[in-house]
Amino acid sequence: MKSPSFLLVPLLAGMFCVAAFGQSPTQSPADPVIGQWRWHWTGGPHPYIVEFRADGSVKMLGTSDSGTWQVVSSDADERQYKVSWRGGANINDMSLSPEGTVLTGRSEVNGMAGRNGHKIKMIRAERVTGNDTRGLN
Repeated sequence: MKSPSFLLVPLLAGMFCVAAFGQSPTQSPADPVIGQWRWHWTGGPHPYIVEFRADGSVKMLGTSDSGTWQVVSSDADERQYKVSWRGGANINDMSLSPEGTVLTGRSEVNGMAGRNGHKIKMIRAERVTGNDTRGLN
């Protein structure tokens, strides 16, 4: 009869990962873009909060606008993301600041970005509950 010790090594390795790193071996840390961001235009803040969710979805709270996001580059100095709204009708190419508090980029609507694209800026927001975006402008 074989000894069950061959099961002990993976079990101990998994327990070490959880104890040392606070996560299971298969769990990855949350992406730094996950959370809520205040949308800003060139002329000032926009009265909407954009929520990046862990499942890869994005939602503009208080509206019906939603879409998906994905990491394009995970470079520690400048993480880059592509946000696709309304099934790809509007694409935002965004970069996260090294401190993780500002997203900047350009927007492309229906494949047309204009000469330089529409500039976008989002600043990390405090948590907003529900769809209440009143008083955010």
